Amino acid sequence: SCAGSGVYDVLSNYTDDQMKSYETVLHVVSAGNDGTFTCSPYPPSFATVKTGFQCAKNVLTVGAMYQADYAIANFSSRGPVQDGRIKPEVVACGVSLTSTAQNNLYGPNSGTSMSGPVVAGAVTILNEQYRKLNSGATPKAALIKALICNNAEDLGNPGPDYTFGFGMLNARKAAEAMEGSTYFISNIAPSLHTISVPAGVRRLKVMLYWADPAAAANAANTLINDLDLSVTAPGPVTHLPLVLDATPGNVNADAAEGADHINNIEQVIIEDPVAGNYDLNVTAFSVPQGPQEYILTYQMEMNGVTVEYPFGGETWVPGQTETIRWTAYGSETNTFTLEYYDGSAWNTISSTIPASERSYNWVVPSTVSNNYLVRLSRNSSPYTDQSDYSFAVIGQPV
Repeated sequence: SCAGSGVYDVLSNYTDDQMKSYETVLHVVSAGNDGTFTCSPYPPSFATVKTGFQCAKNVLTVGAMYQADYAIANFSSRGPVQDGRIKPEVVACGVSLTSTAQNNLYGPNSGTSMSGPVVAGAVTILNEQYRKLNSGATPKAALIKALICNNAEDLGNPGPDYTFGFGMLNARKAAEAMEGSTYFISNIAPSLHTISVPAGVRRLKVMLYWADPAAAANAANTLINDLDLSVTAPGPVTHLPLVLDATPGNVNADAAEGADHINNIEQVIIEDPVAGNYDLNVTAFSVPQGPQEYILTYQMEMNGVTVEYPFGGETWVPGQTETIRWTAYGSETNTFTLEYYDGSAWNTISSTIPASERSYNWVVPSTVSNNYLVRLSRNSSPYTDQSDYSFAVIGQPV
């Protein structure tokens, strides 16, 4: 109920304290399924994130979305939590996922208890990949959380919001950011990190995150160590993090640039950045329990299209419906053409897919082959991409 929402309590304190003591532990927590509630004076669905583990600062709290149309699930709990912080941080599919059921069966299930494990699985794989890249060393939880949040696909209002957080999980981008070492780990503030932004970047995203010490249960403001992020672009032009307004009448308003003294996670987003050097500045506003280590990570969303699924290696069944998915930036008013290769020739699926779509439901053809590919092109533009590897189409045994 509303009385059980949004409070930083003894469980929140306990979890944050544990994650400061054990820096490689990342708890992934489901936000709750109270999105159908109205918690006055907030609008319907808002301020419904559950009290306890969900409200801890250092956990990764996950909401649920519909996979079909990328909308938020009506039951998914939304922020803000009581002190105005962003929760959930990310969302993943949580509607009609196939899972285990009673009596040794499988069946569909829905809830943030379904989307949470999706993200936990991605966290596990990212831990594995980090170990491969770093001689078996285990990554700090703060790095994994920052990579997942900054590389999420923005949904809902531009930038962070109390419904989708920083967006939809994109584990591929998080892995590529790890592999590309597009992050800094430091405990020196003030500090300056300079990156070079090439031409053709649609969006630059910079995130500062730190695992904050535990606050007292029921504290009005739970932030202990307060770091600040700013990004100086050529010009020079200085950009501040996107900040949300937690007052009940403005919880669904777009985030605006400003100083953030509530969250231990801050994000600067620059649309269509000019090429050149960018200074990422981290300063210490107040650090009573220092030194404070932080993660600073950046992502450049390049103009172009990327086929996300099928990636390659999948096995599809003739006559079944599969959902082809992609991400796309640049020439954003142009429609798409989608094609498939069946091992012998390219065939058009559709040449008039609306510009705003990011998925297409396709009935798998009957031609059996293990050399299938999918190709997507943005019409009247140079942007095109295809599956990284081939996938198979073959009948399912009965």
